[in-house]
Amino acid sequence: MPVNEQSLRKLSVKVNAGSGCLYQPGTRDYSYVLTVRHNVAEENTHEKFATTSISQPGSTLEYTITAEDVFLHPDVNVDLAIVKIPYIEIGTNIYFSRENRGERLRLFGFPDIKSQEADPVGSLFLTADITTVNAFDVIGEQDFSNYDLSAAATMVGFSGSGIFDENSEVPLLKGIMPRLDAIGGSHNRLKVYRISTFEEIISANGLTNMTPYCLLSFDHYATECFSLYSDELQSVLKKKSAELQKTFNPFAIQDKLKEKLFIPYSAEYADHLLKVELWNGWLTLLCFLWMVDDKEIEIGDVIKLLNGDESIHVRYFHSSNSRMPDIIQQILTDAYETLDPRDNIIVSSDKLPLGQKCFTSEELNKVIINVCAASKAIHSRTSIDIGDPASVKPISVIHLNHFQDQIADIQLLTSVKAFEESIKSKILTYLMRKD
Repeated sequence: MPVNEQSLRKLSVKVNAGSGCLYQPGTRDYSYVLTVRHNVAEENTHEKFATTSISQPGSTLEYTITAEDVFLHPDVNVDLAIVKIPYIEIGTNIYFSRENRGERLRLFGFPDIKSQEADPVGSLFLTADITTVNAFDVIGEQDFSNYDLSAAATMVGFSGSGIFDENSEVPLLKGIMPRLDAIGGSHNRLKVYRISTFEEIISANGLTNMTPYCLLSFDHYATECFSLYSDELQSVLKKKSAELQKTFNPFAIQDKLKEKLFIPYSAEYADHLLKVELWNGWLTLLCFLWMVDDKEIEIGDVIKLLNGDESIHVRYFHSSNSRMPDIIQQILTDAYETLDPRDNIIVSSDKLPLGQKCFTSEELNKVIINVCAASKAIHSRTSIDIGDPASVKPISVIHLNHFQDQIADIQLLTSVKAFEESIKSKILTYLMRKD
């Protein structure tokens, strides 16, 4: 799915005569504008302009920033800078990751040739190419020049613009546009700075690192996550959410699980870390488990989601697939051999699946045998004997939405304590250890 252009508009700003990209680091004290050095300082020097103008055509965002809040890369030959502005609600999440050769990217900023138009935003499609240590090449899908203007003229004003993954639903920043040089203009090619290079500016100036705030706390998700429940259940879950946030946050979880956050496993998991559905699912499941046992859950146990109650044995995966048979097949392919026979597997997905969402070990046994019989490739990854159903691990697979439906039906009839006990009982119905 192509990136949402409205999100890119919220992130793109003018920086003096050039462009820049808004970015929210792990703080609510201020926000960043990522840009290039020559937009805010004399070229190839440490001499910053006395003031820098930050604005967003079509919105009320407008700041005049003094030199003390402009931070240049310590190497004068690296054309990058960060401008610190007062904290703002950007209106969209943003993260960054490393480029992959051949992927489609989009440059989004404010070229001079559109400055007099009603809509001054410009964008170009690019393809990632050869990489170096702190940079990578991109090739324009269309010529940078046109019949009337040279490449240099058409690209003026784009310097400092964000370069985004065109196929990421949530804005995923890949690079920052430098000035177009003569060689790039003639060959329709740019050398783009990798976003991780900004960490060198941050380290040199003691700034907050670029881990987004939305990955540092679950409070970013709590309101929306519980909004469909009754007021009584919302109150209970929000209380549990506040308790577990002392131990858990999205960044710590992704740091432990990495490619195993998703099914199928993916080495490019960082490209999908801002999926709201992923963290809504984690927060919901953790709250459910927290209700079963109030003992603190150790970060080291996140991989198995084990808490102090040894009757629970859980693994959790998120999938972009919304068909349960397909998700089960992906589990067989990637995770089956690492599963404990006692495991209860909880899955969530970008969209709610139709049909059956809860498979007991007996029901799953038949599905797994059928899948292995139909696919030699999948069968070869398991130790299952198709002729012996007993060789299948007695795991269960439940979609998180099935849990939510069951919990949502519980009514507060007497006391809050009895209400919580009813929820705990319902959860344990599905998560009891299978000995």
